[in-house]
Amino acid sequence: MARVGHSQGGALSLQSALHPAGELPAGIMAISGFLPLENIGAVAAAGIYGRPPILMINGKLDPITRLPHAIDAAEQLHKAGYPVKLSVHPEMGHGFTSPVVREMVDFANDIF
Repeated sequence: MARVGHSQGGALSLQSALHPAGELPAGIMAISGFLPLENIGAVAAAGIYGRPPILMINGKLDPITRLPHAIDAAEQLHKAGYPVKLSVHPEMGHGFTSPVVREMVDFANDIF
């Protein structure tokens, strides 16, 4: 099982890495996702549950989930030992493109 979300769903997917309920996912994909600031402090302690690989994808032109928020979340997760990749798409806003879908499929193939 993987947890995948876009925007607020991406935030929830990342949150699930910190406080998993039930089975730990094989991986997490957050497109235009972020960690709410109140959760950043919980990242370091969250490794007791395991650390699934995380793919974060964000558009450089995203007016809703601004790139600095995604960068901050990726850095915090990385510092806590999560294998996280942040992929920035220069022409993308707050949505999906064909290259994003391809990247998601490749990630899923890697984790399963």
